[in-house]
Amino acid sequence: MNMTKIVRKFIPEAFRPMAKKIFRGLIGLYGYFKNYPAYKSREAGKKIYLIGTPEHSNLGDHAIAAAILEFLERELPDYQIYEISFDMYNKHCRCIKKFINKKDVILINGGGSMGVEWFFYEELIRLIIKQFPHNRIVIMPQTIFYGDSEYGRREFERSRGIYSAHEDLHIIAREKYSYEIMKNAYPNNRVYLKPDAVLYLNRAGPRLKRDGILICLRNDVEKSLTQAQCAELIESCRQYTGSIRYTDTISSCEHIPLTRRNTELEMKLSEFRSSRLVITDRLHGMIFCAITETPCIALSNYNHKVKGVYEWIRDLNYIRFLDDCRDVKKYIPELYSLQNCSYDNQQVKSRFAQIAMLLEDGKVVV
Repeated sequence: MNMTKIVRKFIPEAFRPMAKKIFRGLIGLYGYFKNYPAYKSREAGKKIYLIGTPEHSNLGDHAIAAAILEFLERELPDYQIYEISFDMYNKHCRCIKKFINKKDVILINGGGSMGVEWFFYEELIRLIIKQFPHNRIVIMPQTIFYGDSEYGRREFERSRGIYSAHEDLHIIAREKYSYEIMKNAYPNNRVYLKPDAVLYLNRAGPRLKRDGILICLRNDVEKSLTQAQCAELIESCRQYTGSIRYTDTISSCEHIPLTRRNTELEMKLSEFRSSRLVITDRLHGMIFCAITETPCIALSNYNHKVKGVYEWIRDLNYIRFLDDCRDVKKYIPELYSLQNCSYDNQQVKSRFAQIAMLLEDGKVVV
C-alpha cells in the first residue's frame, strides 16, 4: 500500500497534509541512514555527479544520459563519474547533499525539461541550484519552454531569480531559439549553444537488412498532428510499400532502471536500423535516424525544438525537415530509395570537448 492510500485510509482529511509531510520526512530519514555507508565510502579525488537522469519510459531521455556518460568517460578519464537518477535524488538527497563537496562538479541531465511543460523537472533543477550554491553546476543541452500564459510567466520569473543567484551556473541550450531566451533571461549566468547530447553518439552498426517505412509519431501533450493528418500520411506511405510499422521513442516499460537502459536503447535503435525510411515528429526519432544512418522525414511539433535541433544536422542528405505534413508525399520517393547514408559525429565531439574544458577548469567555451 502506497503512502497516499495509507493516509486516506487512516488519517482524517483535516490532518492529511501534515501526515504526508511527516511520512515524507520519515522516508527521507530512512533513506539517509540506509544509504549513508555507500555515499561515505566513495573515494577522494575529482568527481562529477550527473543528476536527474531518467528511470521513466522516455528513451530519448535515456539516450541523452547514455551519451553524456560516454562523453564523460571518454573526455575526462581522470574523474570519478557518479550517476544519480531523478528518483534516486529524491530518495537520497540528504546523503547526496552531505557528501558532495564544493570541488565536485554537478551536471544536470539534458533534454526538453526547462520550463513548465515537465514542471517536476524544473523544480529539481531549482532545488539543485539552491542546495549547492558553491559548486560548479552545468545544465547539459536543453530546450526551454514556459509558454505565454500567466502561470508560465510567473514560473519563469521564479526560475530567473533562483538561477541568477548562483555564481557558477552554466546553462547549455541545444538550439538557437532557446539560446536567445536563456541569454536574455540569465545575464548573470554563462549560456552556451551546443548540440543535443545524443548527436555525440554514432550507432550505425550493427548493419541490418532494411525494409519498409517506420512511423514514429507523438501521442502526448506535444502532439501537433490531427488524426486526419496522420491517416493521410499513412496513406501516402502505402503507395510505396506494404510494410509499414509503428513505434515510439516511449518504451512500453513504464520503469526502466539504469541497469536496463542500454538494452532498451539497443532494441529501439535496431528498429530504426532495419527501416528504409522513418517518418517522425519526435525529436529523438529524428536524432535516432541521424546516428543510425537511417533516411528520415522529420515533422515539426508544436514548439521549436525539432526544427531548432535539425539545424545541427541539416547537411545530412538523408534527413529532411518539413514544416507542413502535406509535403511528406513529395519526399517519400527520394528518401525511400536512398542508400549508403553516412553519419560523422566528429564535429559534435569537438564541440563537446569544449564542454569538457569547462567541467575541468572552468574555461569559457565558445
